[in-house]
Amino acid sequence: MFILVNRKPVQATEEEFVAWVRDSQMGQFVAQTRDDDVLISTVFLPLLGPDMFETRVFGGPLDEEWWRCATWTEAVRQHAKAVELYLEAIGEDRNPQPSTAETH
Repeated sequence: MFILVNRKPVQATEEEFVAWVRDSQMGQFVAQTRDDDVLISTVFLPLLGPDMFETRVFGGPLDEEWWRCATWTEAVRQHAKAVELYLEAIGEDRNPQPSTAETH
């Protein structure tokens, strides 16, 4: 099990993990972008390793596509790339704004 400390995955005891889940506000959340009925979500998956960040698309032409990576910085870039791929797939010039951990 892992927790995020300064946006870095750190191995944790069960007690530390439970406390982190209990105390963190949106602790596993990196970014979300909504566009109509489509959600692109990037989260920290604390029980996996080494690629503990996942971006997944729900709805639209990329429905159920997903990508994983190992760091917060990669996850932010991965999220932006997924949004870009979605916009290319729908062929429209829109600019949906992500909601990120910084905005919560």
